[in-house]
Amino acid sequence: MLTWLVRDEHVLSLEDAHYKLSYLPAFLGGFKDRGFLREGAPADIVVYDLDKLAITPSEVAEDLPGGEWRRIQKAQGYNWIMVNGQVTFQDGEPTGALPGKFLRHGRG
Repeated sequence: MLTWLVRDEHVLSLEDAHYKLSYLPAFLGGFKDRGFLREGAPADIVVYDLDKLAITPSEVAEDLPGGEWRRIQKAQGYNWIMVNGQVTFQDGEPTGALPGKFLRHGRG
């Protein structure tokens, strides 16, 4: 969405895209304290360079139990991903930090 509809086609504003990628799904899923940035609230933050965002060709990863495989497609241009204030990915590589938790049914 960010590369195609925002950067390349100029169909959506960056603000509209982020609303549709974060706040709207959280709201529709019943998560009243997620999907936006506010002081003191838990947040996942993605820092990227819009001009450098790109999708790499798909590849096969053989990392499932029982020797099963799956098709994956990675992205480039993401500088940092932060979860609850901790950097979990830096320049596309995992840092080993796992500060998040699984949310279900609108509850944390």
